[in-house]
Amino acid sequence: MRPSHAPSRPRSLSNWILLFLLLLTATGSAQTPWIQSHRLGNEVRFLYFNLIQRYDLTSRSWLPDITLPRSGATAFTGDDTGNVVAYGTSLFRYSPSWSGELAAGTLVSSADRVFVDGNLIIATHSVGPSGRVTTLNRTTAATIEYKRVEGEPIYGASLAPGINRLFGRTSGVATPDLVAAGYSDSGTVSGPANSPYSGTYPNATR
Repeated sequence: MRPSHAPSRPRSLSNWILLFLLLLTATGSAQTPWIQSHRLGNEVRFLYFNLIQRYDLTSRSWLPDITLPRSGATAFTGDDTGNVVAYGTSLFRYSPSWSGELAAGTLVSSADRVFVDGNLIIATHSVGPSGRVTTLNRTTAATIEYKRVEGEPIYGASLAPGINRLFGRTSGVATPDLVAAGYSDSGTVSGPANSPYSGTYPNATR
């Protein structure tokens, strides 16, 4: 169960500090841990198995929940033009108001993270030490490229859309590392590949 009211914090705190405190609140108060969080503008979203809870940073109040039409969500994302949810290997897209549901593609393994950049959907779905990245056409749901690189898994990825790059962590490999993958505006994938910091950091999931 989420908190019945928004955290009370001084107005002078920045939204980033408020967001950090909110994440702690959501983690500690939820009956089950949220799977992933995502910020779009002044709205912070928390993904659960079949539910999205939302918090408005401007009004500092909880917004109505979004009940997803199916269970088993593993990743989600969104922008001003719409939203995408991964249910394991199946991707679906929704309108900005979460109405309607359209198939957005299929992956060969369960999605760990999904991102949107223009008309691209980018999914990371590594398995063990196998790094896997897939790009899809957001409109047609067609797979553009599926890239698999053994020994370079990418978990808990973050997107840097300005430079067309993904950054994540390894897990389950002998020499832990930071991992990066690139993509072109047309959806061609480069990497995943290791960094100069091989062995410096432990394995991690984000």
